[in-house]
Parts: sequence; structure tokens; C-alpha cells
Amino acid sequence: MQTMFSVLVIEDPYSSEKASTLLREAGCYVLTAESCSQALDKMPEYLDAVVIDSTTPNLCTRRSLENLKQRAPRTAVVVLAGQDKVTMLQGLKGAEGYLAMPYQQNDLLETIRKGFLRSDKGTTAAERVELIPAPASTAGSGALHA
Repeated sequence: MQTMFSVLVIEDPYSSEKASTLLREAGCYVLTAESCSQALDKMPEYLDAVVIDSTTPNLCTRRSLENLKQRAPRTAVVVLAGQDKVTMLQGLKGAEGYLAMPYQQNDLLETIRKGFLRSDKGTTAAERVELIPAPASTAGSGALHA
């Protein structure tokens, strides 16, 4: 199986719906962190994306999001949030994508793909973009994409 993305997922380790699980099942290389500060400690430069689950107890603040973007300015950031919070969070500086929960695996992959393509890394790495196929189908999911 070809790895589609390298992703750092910031999420609650005790959550029943885990983005990290869906991404691993899809063939992504996944690192996990429980907070933005832990993510900064683990974050390698080669990542394609950082996925932040906004329901994580140690939620990333605007300041920590800025720190993540300073550490890897070309890496796409995707924020996962409840339907009611997506609009509010869309003003976060530095995020390339937003996805409303609940979501399906294809919705998550497509949002990361679009965020990656909008990021500095995606717009300058044509050879990498060709390795990232669009998910099979996202029709009818009802999720919000950036």
C-alpha cells in the first residue's frame, strides 16, 4: 500500500472516533500527539499535514497554532470541529482546511488533500501532489470542506 500523506494528528487518545485510525487504515504515515505542545516536540519537517481535533481537552490555542506554523510553515493544517464550531474556527490564521464532525474517511482524506494543495508545500511540490490521489467518492456525506 502506497503512503498517501504523512500526518501529525493532535487528538484525545481516549476518543472513540479517531482521525489517526482512519488515516492509518487509508495508508497514511501517522504520528500522534495529545496537545499542541507535545506536537511541537514531535513535529518533523517532512510532514504533509497536521490535523487538529478541536474536541481534544488540551485544545490548541491561536498562539500554539501560530507556533506550529512557524515550526513548519509549508505544512497544511486541518481543523476538525463539531458542526456548530466550524464557522467560528474558520477564522484561525494558518489553517488550510476545516472539516465538520462526524465525518467519513474519504471526507477526511479529501479535506487533507485540499489543504495540502493550498499549502506552500503543495503548491511547490508538483511531484508530491501527483502521488496523492483524490479519494474514491465523497458524495452524499454532508460534511463541510474548506
